Amino acid sequence: MTKFTAVFIAAAASAAVFAQDAAEEAVVLEEESGVEVYAGADFVSAYITDSGFVGSDSFNIQPNFGICFDLFDKIPVELDMWSNYSANDFPGQTQSSCFTEIDLSITLSWDFDFGTSVSGGLTTWQYPNTEGANGEELIALKAGQSFFDGLFEIGLELEYMISGDCEKDLHLLPYCTISYDFTENLGVALTGQLYYMEADASGEADGFANYNVEAMVILFSDFYAYVRYWGQIDDDVYTDEMHDLENVVYGAGFSFSF
Repeated sequence: MTKFTAVFIAAAASAAVFAQDAAEEAVVLEEESGVEVYAGADFVSAYITDSGFVGSDSFNIQPNFGICFDLFDKIPVELDMWSNYSANDFPGQTQSSCFTEIDLSITLSWDFDFGTSVSGGLTTWQYPNTEGANGEELIALKAGQSFFDGLFEIGLELEYMISGDCEKDLHLLPYCTISYDFTENLGVALTGQLYYMEADASGEADGFANYNVEAMVILFSDFYAYVRYWGQIDDDVYTDEMHDLENVVYGAGFSFSF
């Protein structure tokens, strides 16, 4: 574990304690605490990252947990933990049926009345039970603009690696989403995303690596099912080996907030 990671985890823990104390006080003082807790999990046929890297080509469970609160009643803060549990053996795992990734993040985000949203934060990616995989830290920024009451959204995600094997690498992920609610209990969404990598220390090739397209059905706001496909743009970045190993993920999941 890097020094940065240790400081990051300590800061996250301190913020979580602060949020818990704030929530307890708010319950006493106000009918609504202003603190939101959420939890959920995805059940997927494989684990593929945005870059097209195949973390596992078989069944995985991806639980997540988070808390949102307003720091000093002004700054929206989100603490999130996401993880990947591989139910089967995969090359590079030190054991079968184990957690192969745990991500922790601290994010500040704002939504505006005219459909614009912006966010930024720090994230650490850790890879337990994985041979030769070092932890990585990054700055993550995101901006989005929605139109027609949320029917259409375009945006850009930026990842700048500040430690790990890919230190100083820059990733750009432009995306667009079309979503529609047929009823309160049934909605659909179609998302397309590009992945651009500008490599520095990692020595990988630069360029648009791939695109991915995801079709999702949402039920009762809390349950969803989807299929996601990765296609090649530059085979020097998103190689034939990666693409041929696995390029489709089928998934289903749920998410609840309290």
